[in-house]
Amino acid sequence: MATVLVCYYSKGGNTRKMAEALEKGLIEAGCRVNLKKVDQVQLEDLKNADGVMVGSPCYFGSVAAEVKSFLDKAVQLFGTGDLEGKPGSAFVSGGSIGGGGDLAMMTIVTGLLVYGMVVQGYRKTGHLGTLSIGAPDDRVLQECHDQATKFAALVKKLAER
Repeated sequence: MATVLVCYYSKGGNTRKMAEALEKGLIEAGCRVNLKKVDQVQLEDLKNADGVMVGSPCYFGSVAAEVKSFLDKAVQLFGTGDLEGKPGSAFVSGGSIGGGGDLAMMTIVTGLLVYGMVVQGYRKTGHLGTLSIGAPDDRVLQECHDQATKFAALVKKLAER
């Protein structure tokens, strides 16, 4: 069974709700899920995962410092190839339209690509991943489910190789 690490930072709870919705969708799609806050993730968690989803609130047009620190910590695996070819995905919660949620999403996606991970675009959600403006409503939670379903299919496909 493919394992997905869903890691996030959440101060007010919105990003956590998105992470939990992704977890539910991944489990329904037949994946094992390791749900953790970014400050609890160990390098072994990244190595052992078949796919990694990273979530952050948008702060000042970028990711939370805790998520940036997590992405920086993963540099220890940069030369090992442990992350190369693994699927990666992003999700973000922001406070307002035009508040930089797309930039925060790109920060996560860029980090995943730097590590050689495979990032898949989406049609049913934001192209880079799900973005919630404020508390995740039913539409956002459905987008999380759709993102999880599509991500699970990619993870399982690549894990078979």
